[in-house]
Amino acid sequence: MVLIIVSILLVLGIAYFQSTQGLFNALIMAILSALCAAIAMGWYEPTAVALLYDKHMAYAEALCLVALFVVPLVVLRVLFDALIRGNVVFHVWVDRIGGGAAGLIVGIICVGIFMLAAQMLPWGPSILGYKPFKEDLSRNQRLHPFYPDEFVVDFGEAMSRGALSGAADFRRSHDNLLRELFCARYRL
Repeated sequence: MVLIIVSILLVLGIAYFQSTQGLFNALIMAILSALCAAIAMGWYEPTAVALLYDKHMAYAEALCLVALFVVPLVVLRVLFDALIRGNVVFHVWVDRIGGGAAGLIVGIICVGIFMLAAQMLPWGPSILGYKPFKEDLSRNQRLHPFYPDEFVVDFGEAMSRGALSGAADFRRSHDNLLRELFCARYRL
């Protein structure tokens, strides 16, 4: 339950912050967040196997997922801020509402990556009162109303089949990633 409340507050906080930045900046951040999420979802497993499985097997996938999301996002955001110095001026209400809507996308993606990484860690079946599946593997709880973890998994799956496809299809590797992560935590 605590994790659900935290995820709601984080998504809304990020959306509010992006609404204060305006529509143009929020759109840039939404596009960069989506791109970095697709990169992170596509490359966290091979990176974890290559770099961290020998020393930190329990934390390797979560660390690589977060690093592959945050590092490119920060680098690209700094680069875009340096290249695009001005801002596009919209009407105040268009700027705030549009910035909030784009900020909601940014919030869902960012929180989704971090909630997915939290589910990759060896906590046990319940994470701060959040237990996504029952013992019979039927769905128990969700991070409603935004479903950031499910959104990021579905987005990564769609990108691995579409524009950012590579040698491996995400769906072939993970039939249901959230259920796999729960089962891995439940064994502990």
